[in-house]
Amino acid sequence: MVSLGIVRDADLNSVSAFQSVCDALQAAGLTAPIRPLLTAGQNPRVTIMILPTEDIMGMLEDVCLKSVTEDPAVPCIEQYFQCLQDHTVPLPKNMSKAKVQAFLASREEAGKRLGEAAHAGYWPFGNNAFGPMKDFLQEISL
Repeated sequence: MVSLGIVRDADLNSVSAFQSVCDALQAAGLTAPIRPLLTAGQNPRVTIMILPTEDIMGMLEDVCLKSVTEDPAVPCIEQYFQCLQDHTVPLPKNMSKAKVQAFLASREEAGKRLGEAAHAGYWPFGNNAFGPMKDFLQEISL
């Protein structure tokens, strides 16, 4: 049996993100599930995951940030952006991506991209923040 797992950022609207994936599946002649994390169809079995969750706006970067909330660098990152704001420096449009970059700059080998940081072990994949993603991957590999 073939499984197709699709992961998409919710961005500003998780419902719209899910619907856009469903529309693309239907345009391709594939069965779309009725909601995220439910499987539809037989061959392929299709499952969609919206990040960070089906009812919260955001993106993969938000999941990664949630996984490091206890890291000692996090208060420094918050202070950095507060300092920018206090000095009327315009904040980045995408704060999640900016905070991830600030976090990655705090590592011994700065400058890695999100995936490179994952490969380097910068994200604690044992953290509960990654639980739904692990469940999703296990579901589509059945």
